[in-house]
Amino acid sequence: MNQQVISFTVLLTVLIIRCVASKSSTIAPPLSFNTLTKDFIEGVYSDSPHVGVQFMSATDSLSVLTLNGESILQVSKAVDGYRVLNVAGQTFLQQSVSLGTEKIVRDYAIPSNAVLKTDNLDHFVGMLHDVPMHYHSFILQESVTRLTRMVEIKLFVQAAIAMGTDLFITGNQFPSALPMYTTAMQLNKLFANHSLPNSSIHLRPQSVRDDDDDCLNDCPPCEDDLCLGLCGYSCYCWSWVCGDCCYHLGCYGHDICCRETFIQTKCIFPLGFQCESEYSC
Repeated sequence: MNQQVISFTVLLTVLIIRCVASKSSTIAPPLSFNTLTKDFIEGVYSDSPHVGVQFMSATDSLSVLTLNGESILQVSKAVDGYRVLNVAGQTFLQQSVSLGTEKIVRDYAIPSNAVLKTDNLDHFVGMLHDVPMHYHSFILQESVTRLTRMVEIKLFVQAAIAMGTDLFITGNQFPSALPMYTTAMQLNKLFANHSLPNSSIHLRPQSVRDDDDDCLNDCPPCEDDLCLGLCGYSCYCWSWVCGDCCYHLGCYGHDICCRETFIQTKCIFPLGFQCESEYSC
């Protein structure tokens, strides 16, 4: 009788162990990577087996997709002053133009029936010059609004936060993370504000320079000026973007860019951003 009890106990223990092992093997971590290098990051962030987001971030490009592979956000590499973006199904062409010593960036909403080719972009932009620029800004605003309503984009932001806060992956150590971090940072600002600000907001008539404002040397910098030069929403620091909560030239330039005109691709999707290099719109 005692031997039967012992045998039953052993069998029950084995079944429990197998059950626990089986369950644990089916539970995947929310964040996983296929590739994680300084040049390229490819990963998945899942909220459940059927809800999640795929992301691919390189030093000068970014792709965000559903688990089924449907494109949500895509920003291509800059080629000959042009960058192609797809935001929630709408294609945009970003053009950088040099006017004397200044560089101006223009965003063009591309009609759905148009076919973009790299060898005819100048001609294509020429045909769009008669369309008022505020029309393109309106289409961008509508597209970004649709983007922020997607559950996958919220997961994309959570993935960027988890990479920084849980895995301590910083943008200065992994330049490939910067496009993901800076874009997620901007989208997180929209979630905090619950809406897009006006297309042109001026919080400060003139930008602050290192030689005339000592607050830039503080950590965090310029708290009386919404922490100008800090990477993050207002004075909420995303330390994993540049490695700390101090002033960075790239963060400063991006802050000025967004204060002048928020509704533009260079502000919302700041690819080409580097922590210690000048950034402008």
